[in-house]
Amino acid sequence: MADPKLTKALVMKMNAIITEKDPEKKKIRIAELIEDLKAADLTQVDRNDVDPFISVLVRNISDSTQIQEIIPYLEMISPGNKSIAESKVLENYSAGNYLDVIRLVTSDQYFCDVENIVNLVISSADHLEKYDSVALFLSKCGRYDDRIAAKYAERDRNDSTTDDIIDNYEKHDDCRAIISFLRNVLAYEYSEKYLVKIIECGKRVEDNESIIYAVDLAEPDRIEDAGASLVLASTALDLGKYEKARQIADRGLKLDPGNYDLKLVMARSLYGIGRINESLDFYRDVCSSQPENRQAVYEMMDILYNHGRTKEYAETLTKVNRENFRPEDYIRISSLVKESGDVSGSVNLLKEAVSKFPDNADIMKAYAATMSDIGNMGEAFQAYRHLISIRPEDDSVDFVMRYLFDRRSYEDILEIYESLQKEALKEKYIGLAAASYIYMGYMDDAVKMSKEHREILDDPYFVDSILFSVRDKDQVEMLISAGLENTYSSVSLDRLLGKEIRGVDYILEYASKSCSRSMAFIAAESVFRKMHTVPDKIKTALSTKCLEEVYDIMVSMQGIYTKENIKVFEDHPRYLYPAIDTFITAGLYDDAYRMINRYEGTKDDPFLDYEYARLMYVMNRSKDAIKLVRRAKEAFPNVDFYLLSITIDEDSVVDDISAILDLDRNAVPYRIIREKYLDNHNIMSGIISLLHQKNLQDHEVMRLERDYLFRTGKKEEAINVSASLIKESKDDEDLRAHFSILRSINEDSAADFLLHHMDKFGSMDDLREAAHSLYRRRNFEDAIAVYRVMISRGANPVQFPEYIDCLIEAGNYAEADDIISRLPSVMPVTIKFYIRMGKTDRVVEYLNSKGEKSPDDIKYIARVGWSYDDIREAFLKYYEESGDLVAGKVIMEKFKNEGRYQDALRIASYLYENYGDADAGISYVDLLRITGDSERALQVAEDLASHCSGNACVEVYRRIYGILYDMKRYGDILKMFRKRKDADSSIIPFVVRSYLAEDDVDQAEETLSQYSLPESVKNSLMQAINEKRYLDRLSKYTSRILTIEFKQGRKLSLGEMISRADVPDDFTNDIKAFFDDDKYLGSPNTEYLERISSSVIRRIAEKEKIHSSDEIYIHTIFGHLDPRDPVMAKNLYVYIRMAIRGEHAETEEIREMAEKAMADKVEENEIEIIRKYGVGIKTAAAVVRMMKHMKERGYQNVQT
Repeated sequence: MADPKLTKALVMKMNAIITEKDPEKKKIRIAELIEDLKAADLTQVDRNDVDPFISVLVRNISDSTQIQEIIPYLEMISPGNKSIAESKVLENYSAGNYLDVIRLVTSDQYFCDVENIVNLVISSADHLEKYDSVALFLSKCGRYDDRIAAKYAERDRNDSTTDDIIDNYEKHDDCRAIISFLRNVLAYEYSEKYLVKIIECGKRVEDNESIIYAVDLAEPDRIEDAGASLVLASTALDLGKYEKARQIADRGLKLDPGNYDLKLVMARSLYGIGRINESLDFYRDVCSSQPENRQAVYEMMDILYNHGRTKEYAETLTKVNRENFRPEDYIRISSLVKESGDVSGSVNLLKEAVSKFPDNADIMKAYAATMSDIGNMGEAFQAYRHLISIRPEDDSVDFVMRYLFDRRSYEDILEIYESLQKEALKEKYIGLAAASYIYMGYMDDAVKMSKEHREILDDPYFVDSILFSVRDKDQVEMLISAGLENTYSSVSLDRLLGKEIRGVDYILEYASKSCSRSMAFIAAESVFRKMHTVPDKIKTALSTKCLEEVYDIMVSMQGIYTKENIKVFEDHPRYLYPAIDTFITAGLYDDAYRMINRYEGTKDDPFLDYEYARLMYVMNRSKDAIKLVRRAKEAFPNVDFYLLSITIDEDSVVDDISAILDLDRNAVPYRIIREKYLDNHNIMSGIISLLHQKNLQDHEVMRLERDYLFRTGKKEEAINVSASLIKESKDDEDLRAHFSILRSINEDSAADFLLHHMDKFGSMDDLREAAHSLYRRRNFEDAIAVYRVMISRGANPVQFPEYIDCLIEAGNYAEADDIISRLPSVMPVTIKFYIRMGKTDRVVEYLNSKGEKSPDDIKYIARVGWSYDDIREAFLKYYEESGDLVAGKVIMEKFKNEGRYQDALRIASYLYENYGDADAGISYVDLLRITGDSERALQVAEDLASHCSGNACVEVYRRIYGILYDMKRYGDILKMFRKRKDADSSIIPFVVRSYLAEDDVDQAEETLSQYSLPESVKNSLMQAINEKRYLDRLSKYTSRILTIEFKQGRKLSLGEMISRADVPDDFTNDIKAFFDDDKYLGSPNTEYLERISSSVIRRIAEKEKIHSSDEIYIHTIFGHLDPRDPVMAKNLYVYIRMAIRGEHAETEEIREMAEKAMADKVEENEIEIIRKYGVGIKTAAAVVRMMKHMKERGYQNVQT
């Protein structure tokens, strides 16, 4: 029985050691414990109480001597204690007792899970270079260390140990360890047993690489066991290593010649390397000996059939019980029977197979195909549909889908589609499913599918369904929302919408490849519409079984158009009534009408309404046509519908064009618009506004706008549009149109334009006008170029005096002389030539001649010959003798220009009084004004006004207004203006300025706003009005300020000015500038300022008792002006300042006055000079300065 006290004492001592931190004290306590253990009866110690402390204690003793001393006592207390065992291992390892370590560890599987002990035993093996015990120990533990395995294989392997190791790993079900271990062993010794083991394990863990390794390592000639041979050969066969399999099987058969499993492997290996006959020999051997081996029999039958040995196959099959027929056997034999001509027998075999294997896909497929071949489509359909439920494949699904599609069983199509599990199949028929939705009217479902699967939009079923089925505008909107751009679906929709079809070759190629009837028709129809025939290329493309329907339609259309075959009894609504369309186009209206009647009672179809409307229009039944086309437009958006409507229904033209723009911006019918509506301003205005709103800027739009603007008289706008057009357009007609508009605005500009594009113009009238325009502008070289083009086209140069003048100006005298010599009479150009060539005597001779002189000749001679003395004398003589009015007026102008006003007045007076000529009278008025006789000028002008007419009156009244303005009779001007209400804008400046002079600013501005004036004139008058308003406002506030300053006799501060005069904030700076800046307000007359400065300063000097100009301020001047004018006060103040500070010329008059002032002993002061002599401030300042200079010089003279 245990001693509790002893047990407790030992536990306490052990715990003290465990908890002690000081190494030295811990060592002492351990020594004490050892002594106590030596003295104690250890059999009396309670093991259960002490055991936990022992496990911890041994880990706390670091001294090897102490551990060796204490362990025997501890083992006596707790024999088998694993911590003690671990300590012993550690102690032995530390002492270098590696063999003891291996012995201790390998003898106790407890250590399998103690990682550091396992590491020590491995390390001990390395120290001893002995690995068998450790390798075996690791296998028992289920541990694998590839390095230990390799060392074992290299140094210590033996068959018994190897087998034990394999068995141990087998117990742990560790095939990967076995494989790795044996691969190490096989590196040093060959063993078919180990190869077989690797294969077995490799298969269990799916380590194909190790299986291949084992097969590759096998040496057929070294195999000694037939069983191993079968495993290795079978494995090689499975790996496709047929030659290796054959060699191993051959070795096995030598070991066991009657082994049929090896023979079967041999047969299969030989077949794998292509030795068919040898393979069949082995199969026959196996099958004859083991007829019950169905697998061998089936394999041989397959080889026979697959290699064309059908007879032997059939013979072999007869030996097989019918119950054992496979599905493929039924399929093969039925095919062979069918090939022999026994179709019925073949069908019966397949029916038997179907009943035997109802769910076999291959049987069902063969049966369905056979039913299809013999024309039993219903039975084939049922078989294929059943096949889909078993194994949905492309062929079966395709047959069923086509079968249902041809019968328009769209719901069944969708049901099958939804049942398909394979994504590949669903993808293939997704277009057909989406098309079925369209045919059923479920456009939302179709669009949803197309958005999720963009490939649908190029699927032929879907593409066809759009053309063949969509007849509702809401459906169109839904399709557009799917985003059809750059797809063949968009082509179908474009055709429905009436858009122009492009890329016919690509469309046709797609149709041929995909069997799309809609694309085939659209491509062929597009060509037919342009050529009215079907080219061979199109026919060839349509000559396929699937496009046969389209081929027949196109041939019918061609027959109708050429009238070779018009016996067409039905049309094709889903192709948009091609027969009716062609009948109308070909002018076969009765046939079209009969055809329409066949379909008129059918479901509403906008395309039928459209064709009917076309027919009514060409048959002059416009009201019916409008009603029908409106119904078509309401139901469906189509460019052709709108084009027909534009042609026949003017009430909806703008809306129709807007609708076309929404569909196809390139389809606007500019020709129709131009032909029918160009002169209808209301419609054209709406069209042009719409085209701009839609931001359409192509050449046709510009042409339409150009012509519309020109027709409505907006020439400037028209020419701007035309100018933009010809920058981009290459069309000669646009150039000629631009010239026509330009000529209506400005002939000179038109001429310049024509000059740069002469080769584009053929009209002689256009060329002549252009040449004359260039001539008028003295552009002689260019004018000559145009005249010569005309002459080259047959014109006679004698007809163009301007051409002769151009030649003279350009120095081409010889050609000019030649043409002059052919002239029938003298003309100005002749005279010019004489003068230019120095033949003035010929001109004098002409003036002295008795014949009548043309006014043009007289004017021209005066203009170019006046400077020649002999011609001038002859001209004056001619006037004196003849009294010629024209000559007199010319001479009068010459005298006026030469400054001989009295001579000019004499002639003007004579001409006016004797001829009453208005032009002479106007010149008479102008001369009177020049000579300063305004009163007489006004009398003559008023006399002219009393009997003038037309433009002469305008000129007369311009002068009357001017004369009155010069005389400052502003009131008379305004009175006359109000009475006459003149429309002549030239007199408006006089009127406006007169209103300003009369302080009626508002009326001046209102009058200005009512007239169109040149911009510069208008701006000048507006500036005057604004200045007047500004000065009035400025005068308002400055008058208040100056009045206060004058009364108080002092200058106010700016703040006082603002507050006392109630100056608004926005005018503060202007007030400040008025008083601070030495600048004039407006443009005052400085001569007038000089005159009034004398009287004003004298009044100031007398009243204010000032002695210097520095004492004069603006308010001082303001207070002594009558009337008081702040602007005048400011300007006079500035003038006084500038006069005193400015430079002064030392004139004789100034010198004399200065000498007189000095003699009179007048003070050198401007005020005194003004008071004494009454001169202006500028003169006074100059005199003062001169007096100072004279004193300085006089002083210097005295010094000298």
